Amino acid sequence: MNMMIDIKRLLSLGFCRRRGTYMNSMTEARRRTGMTPKVGAYDNRRDALESLVKVAVLLACTAAIAAGPALGRAKRSCVPEHPILPRMIDGEGFAVDGDTIVLLVEGQRFGEVRLFGIDAPELRSRMSKEEPQAGLRARDALDRLLSSGGDRVRVIPIEHDRYCRIVGRIEVGGHDIAEAMLRGGWAYVFTTWAFGKGRDPGLAKGYIALQRQARDDDAGLWPLWLGKR
Repeated sequence: MNMMIDIKRLLSLGFCRRRGTYMNSMTEARRRTGMTPKVGAYDNRRDALESLVKVAVLLACTAAIAAGPALGRAKRSCVPEHPILPRMIDGEGFAVDGDTIVLLVEGQRFGEVRLFGIDAPELRSRMSKEEPQAGLRARDALDRLLSSGGDRVRVIPIEHDRYCRIVGRIEVGGHDIAEAMLRGGWAYVFTTWAFGKGRDPGLAKGYIALQRQARDDDAGLWPLWLGKR
């Protein structure tokens, strides 16, 4: 009877989940009913549960850190439209921006081709999305060069870039378009490509010489890049 009264009393108190109150109530109940108090049992179960939670969180964090680079690569991964690059491609080229064209072969879209060895100003600002003057002028310069040959181009593929575009030399009437863009001051040497492993050092040095001459002559966009206007 006394046990029932004590249990009802504990139930009326709601078996408070706060550690101190709960333990005191359980100890008092066991004392009155002649049960041996197990003071450390609750602590042991609680500590074991906390340890399991910590281990689970640690394992989850470790897995996330390890998967981070792989997830980043998966996000950037793509499949080239033409995995096997031909030795050369003849077609029509139209400027996308100052260093990229879209190539048509027999009237059908073949893909985008990135000019090897040079870089031009972005057509759109990544922050404001406004078309800066330099990007427009570089694109117009490339468009004029393509139009001078009736938009007929010859592409000499070299590799794919991380966006799976073809990277290669582009010729119009036998003239290297990258050289013409550098000579006119509409682009600058992309040294990461031009001087990369396995590249033709003579080609890279020729590009650098053209860039230096255009800079000295204040050609194209160089006055803007040098802060002269």
